[in-house]
Amino acid sequence: MLQQQQTNNSNGEMDFEQFLTVMTCSIGSNNNDNDLRRIFDLFDHDKTGYITIDDLQIVASNLGETMSYEELQEMIDRANPKLPGKVSSDEFYQIMTKKLFS
Repeated sequence: MLQQQQTNNSNGEMDFEQFLTVMTCSIGSNNNDNDLRRIFDLFDHDKTGYITIDDLQIVASNLGETMSYEELQEMIDRANPKLPGKVSSDEFYQIMTKKLFS
């Protein structure tokens, strides 16, 4: 499913911007904070209040994507350079709303 929506990458891998595009394409601008919280909760597999590399790996795997540890680390680092290895719900909200409205 996600691989069909990828673009501009001949090696079959998804970069951070493509990942955000795919994850936000079905959200739409009419959704509210509760919708984004539910999406965050889907990512926060271990229910720690943060999205970690392990959480991203589970989501990617469930969606049929194979992403390296380095790719997942880059996603986390770009989302939250202040707190290595974690993305809070507030940061997730900022990322998702920035992508939705940019």
